[in-house]
Amino acid sequence: MIDDQADFLDDILIVLVIYQTEINSSLAYLTLTAALRSSQRRGNIFIYDNSLNAQTILPNASAEIQYVHDASNPGVSKAYNRGFQKAKQLGKKWLLLADQDTRFPGNIFSEYQNCIENFRSQIVVPLLLDHIGFVSPFKFWLGGGERVTNLSGSSEMSIHDFFFHNSGLLISIDRFEQAGCYDENLPLDFSDMAFVMKLRRWNNIFLLSNVVCEHQLATSASANFSERLKRFKSYLHSGRYFYKEYFPSRILLIRFFFRAIKLSWSYRNLKFVILFFKK
Repeated sequence: MIDDQADFLDDILIVLVIYQTEINSSLAYLTLTAALRSSQRRGNIFIYDNSLNAQTILPNASAEIQYVHDASNPGVSKAYNRGFQKAKQLGKKWLLLADQDTRFPGNIFSEYQNCIENFRSQIVVPLLLDHIGFVSPFKFWLGGGERVTNLSGSSEMSIHDFFFHNSGLLISIDRFEQAGCYDENLPLDFSDMAFVMKLRRWNNIFLLSNVVCEHQLATSASANFSERLKRFKSYLHSGRYFYKEYFPSRILLIRFFFRAIKLSWSYRNLKFVILFFKK
């Protein structure tokens, strides 16, 4: 039983992944520290910075910050796993995963505390929203993620029927460890889906909270041709690994092919299709 919010926050390690963004400009950092400030409690934030250059961390009255810089840019999976290791060292009970571009609401900690006290859930996720609508939780259909429109908070959902994105996930240290942590062969793309599939071995439900976060997916962000080609190469590499290790259905490969065609048409360049056929 959680006695009060101070105890709850003391049990959480927030794991924030940064890439080529100033920490003090990160929406996640700004909104999470604001939520801590409004709760009048001090939190713990583990920042894993995948940027090329290290940053100077300024003191923050709302949080004790631990900073790790990794210029090799291994992606989010390694960052989450290192955050888990740090949480174990600190004796924490919960991990809150955060992407740098997620805007968290001011009531996130009180809402998550209520979820744990009322539902005893060890896997809690937010409603993630972009400019179109809900992006998480989502369904996986015909080799790709499909939006779900009729979502409502404070409801238990089957983990075998839905997937959810990484950012905003509150998970107990025990469940994270039981699942075997994140697969570091998936730096970004498909990392969330692979982790959910690992969770399914031991869990049947997760709790969808009333927490609503604004989020921008990496694949939906605008990019120039060279950036998008680089992203597609990374996506394709991860996708093929996910196909081999987690979801060996040819519908997935067909999905990759149609994405290559769509990008080649959008950028009027066949390099995306050529990249698809390269081994």
